[in-house]
Amino acid sequence: MIEDLYKKRRQIRSAWDQKRIPSKELIEGLLKKTLEFAPSKQNLFPFKVHVIEPDNTKDLHYIAGICALHKTGSVNNWEKNLNNKSNSTDYTKAPWVLIFELRLCEPNSFVTNHSKIHNDWTRFNQIMPSRYRKDTNMKLASTEIGMYIELLTGLCLEKDLAISYIMSFPNWSLSKEGEYRKDGNKTGYTWDKLPYITEAPVMVVQIGYKAPIKDPLATKIKFGHSYEENKPDFKTVINFHPKRTD
Repeated sequence: MIEDLYKKRRQIRSAWDQKRIPSKELIEGLLKKTLEFAPSKQNLFPFKVHVIEPDNTKDLHYIAGICALHKTGSVNNWEKNLNNKSNSTDYTKAPWVLIFELRLCEPNSFVTNHSKIHNDWTRFNQIMPSRYRKDTNMKLASTEIGMYIELLTGLCLEKDLAISYIMSFPNWSLSKEGEYRKDGNKTGYTWDKLPYITEAPVMVVQIGYKAPIKDPLATKIKFGHSYEENKPDFKTVINFHPKRTD
């Protein structure tokens, strides 16, 4: 059953239902439930999730522009919807948008007691102001965000919700001085449009119901189609290493 569940997920690009909007209670419940059983090193969860609600049309427009790094693609022509007052025809607008960013953690009971016993507060990068932005913790946070989103995906699919993932936004990198270098955006907006994003953004997720229409920007999955996103061979991705004899 879980295999069938995940097989039905498709990246929605321009087929979001604007009349059937998931309730805040439903979305909040799914996020809480995911947090209950998602794995995290020391259960610190070194990331924060900003949830843009359906009625926050200004920030929904801004995030669409932030995720417009290219002139063509799933968010191309995003600016043409600026004066579109009819939500029923704006199929590119996902009703719920989640922005995952890095977070400096407060030490929980385990981390506090462990650090006191060993008289060492430097082991856990997630709680260190001088280290939490660095590459090691950023990799950890990115991995845990991916695991959280994968579990959230399963819960969404159980509720017949579509969920899509976006990473086409301006990147933040850390300078030697410990300050963020923020990339610009030749096509759309920069992250300055959302002042509550203060740490490195890692992933943007869209959630909603799919509209009962054919997505004009959907990937052609039919075998042999010129735009088919065919997968690599199993052996290209998966490599087994039997017992060595040398």
